[in-house]
Amino acid sequence: MRAGQLNRKISIRKSTSTSDAYGGQIPTWSTFLNDAWARVRPLSMREMWQADQVSSPIDTEFLIRYATGITPSMLVYYDGKEYNIHSVIDVGDRRTDLRILASRRST
Repeated sequence: MRAGQLNRKISIRKSTSTSDAYGGQIPTWSTFLNDAWARVRPLSMREMWQADQVSSPIDTEFLIRYATGITPSMLVYYDGKEYNIHSVIDVGDRRTDLRILASRRST
């Protein structure tokens, strides 16, 4: 992947919890990876069909430099919007790039 194609910044967030004033747990999101350069690409219907994801809400692909620890339980934050991660793929099993397939979260 050429660096010039990674022209958008995204953040990866993970689920955490904090305590409220009464000792209860409040779910929150904390930053796992901040300001990662990415290529952001909406998936076409044909690509979703080829990936057998037509019935799935996957609609966006994020391509970033390889980073360890990113899982489907996390989310992508991009352009003021949150995306649920459905899969994280090590492109070519070479630990150079990650392909993240995601869907935009409902507000």
